[in-house]
Amino acid sequence: MGANGSGKSTPLKTLTGRLDIDAGDLALRRGLTMGVSEQEVPGNLLDLSLRDGLLDALPVAIRDSDAWKVDVVLSSLGFPYEFHERWIGKLSGGWQRLALIARARLLEPDLLLLDEPTNHLDLAKILHLERWLEDEMRDPLIMINHDREVLDRCTNRTMFLRDAVLHDFPGNYTRAPASG
Repeated sequence: MGANGSGKSTPLKTLTGRLDIDAGDLALRRGLTMGVSEQEVPGNLLDLSLRDGLLDALPVAIRDSDAWKVDVVLSSLGFPYEFHERWIGKLSGGWQRLALIARARLLEPDLLLLDEPTNHLDLAKILHLERWLEDEMRDPLIMINHDREVLDRCTNRTMFLRDAVLHDFPGNYTRAPASG
């Protein structure tokens, strides 16, 4: 949690190696895989079908053998089958958001990083995403979000970014002392 413009996305960029740290060390487990759902759809995906956009995330060597996983992940996130061949760029902002989450999850990462996953989602999609995070996700997750209800339902640890300092608390958003 943190105010808009406070740098909440910076830790995710640091974890993924897209941003260098100014001081100290970042130690990650060897072989750790991360699935990242950014806030914006990369331009190279906009002219791909939803299915092809997800297939593109898979390594070429396993695309054919693991293509079935695309349908499973899309179904688990509530995508109607007729959307599978629609261009990502033609989907609503909410469906694009879920496509990025599906793409990150498809890789079966050790750690899933979600940057503002509820942006552009209507209430029905937010509730579906909550259920998905509660029921389908067993992997560790780092989520940046403004939706306190989602954070309360889907997290067991809370970090607040205030004055460029990350404060870490056990428990969901409401139980963290800094939330009040």
